[in-house]
Amino acid sequence: MLDLYSVDDIEPVLSSVKARANASSKNKNYHQKMVNADYFFNEKDGLLIDTVSTWLN
Repeated sequence: MLDLYSVDDIEPVLSSVKARANASSKNKNYHQKMVNADYFFNEKDGLLIDTVSTWLN
């Protein structure tokens, strides 16, 4: 599972980063990744595609 969030994400997402990681601590397939974008990945389609593609490979 890829937990992808951005540096400029909404407050509930940012405030729950540690809780999500802790809740998934026993899931060896859980990956958390922060990227330099806003909540909607505006003007960052390439970043979103590259990040997900890299994770899938």
